[in-house]
Amino acid sequence: MIALKLERMGSDVVLVFDAATRKALNLEVGDTVHVQRTADGVIAIGEHDTDHEARVARGKAFLKRYRRSFENLAGS
Repeated sequence: MIALKLERMGSDVVLVFDAATRKALNLEVGDTVHVQRTADGVIAIGEHDTDHEARVARGKAFLKRYRRSFENLAGS
């Protein structure tokens, strides 16, 4: 298990990953990680927010399907 510490940096609160943790998790400065609380209360940290990616894909499919309808509405 890896324990991380929340620290205050100015007006922000940051999660500090030491060098060994970054190496173990293959993370670099500037990487985006997604934090989510699961149904059973566990906090999960991952590189990809699969829920977000799925929502974006559904949104794009919706817009593609109804593109002409939206164009017609915009032209009204």
